[in-house]
Amino acid sequence: MTTPHASWAFAYDRLYENSFGSFYERLTVLTLAHIQEAIQFNSKIIDFGAGTGRLAIPLAKMGHSVTAVEPCTEMLDVLRTKVGSEKIECVCLKMQDYSSPPRFDFATCVFTVLIYLLDESDLRASMRSVSQALKPGGQLLLDVPSRAVFRGLSFNSESCNRNVQVTPLAGDIFQYVEVSDIKTTRGVETFTDSFKIRYWKSKDVLKIAQEMGLTIEMDFSDDFSGSGAEYFLLRKG
Repeated sequence: MTTPHASWAFAYDRLYENSFGSFYERLTVLTLAHIQEAIQFNSKIIDFGAGTGRLAIPLAKMGHSVTAVEPCTEMLDVLRTKVGSEKIECVCLKMQDYSSPPRFDFATCVFTVLIYLLDESDLRASMRSVSQALKPGGQLLLDVPSRAVFRGLSFNSESCNRNVQVTPLAGDIFQYVEVSDIKTTRGVETFTDSFKIRYWKSKDVLKIAQEMGLTIEMDFSDDFSGSGAEYFLLRKG
């Protein structure tokens, strides 16, 4: 089975920058600001679902020791092309499969990472992985996407055309299908992607996180209004 985003990792940054415009940059700046407020200089940070390094790269440039955990090899290949990536430890694994002794001061799990977890066992294993990786007192910035995220998208510009369909299946499971075009130096390239995603209620996510020793310290959801997600800062007891 193909890993989500593998076919268009090379275009991921351009497509999101085009699709969401200045909001995408503002969300990144806001997220980094909240992380900076919570940590000290030269902290050890683990970024789950790191993608192409939207957070990992700037955090590394700020002087933090960053580990990027991402299940898509192609996304990590893009991350490694960026300035500052040489300072980042890249790990190609699903969040629920990651294992580490408690060596991190801070963890991130944001920008729809949870929707790729399709059942409770994966969610439970993921929260366990985070908890085990954090030092006592370590913190996690977590977002829980709302149902508003589970809808299609159509965007057209001179450089790209995005067409995304999100179809309800059984219960809280949805089918994500993307067929999009992007202009490259080789001409117009078309890519397709299809995979299942899941909506999670925040109360269910937080309950399992608490069972794994992670308790809510702050609810930042109001600060991230318009993002389509609730944002929480949790701490390992």
